[in-house]
Amino acid sequence: MADSRGFHSSGGDGRAQTLAGLILSQTDGGKDIVERMVDFMYGRAEGCRVSDSLSAAKELMDRAWGRPSAASPVAAEDASEGAEDAADTLRQMIIAALSAETERGEP
Repeated sequence: MADSRGFHSSGGDGRAQTLAGLILSQTDGGKDIVERMVDFMYGRAEGCRVSDSLSAAKELMDRAWGRPSAASPVAAEDASEGAEDAADTLRQMIIAALSAETERGEP
């Protein structure tokens, strides 16, 4: 039976039987993975190339918002409204990331 986080256990020992459960248990719920990808995205990882940075940013966006679907015709007013919402969300994320870096004393 799955617990509230989707882990499946065998018997009463509570061991995660799914790969996702194992990864979550070993990476602070996935936080370590995201932090590493953010380091690559900002070029803070040793030996990080521009292509690594772009790849990390793309993976983070795909995980956060899903992969883009095939383009379909959209009315101009619908596109403009969606773009404003997306821009506001992106602004808020950038401000939060910069604030977090400042609090940690990072440049």
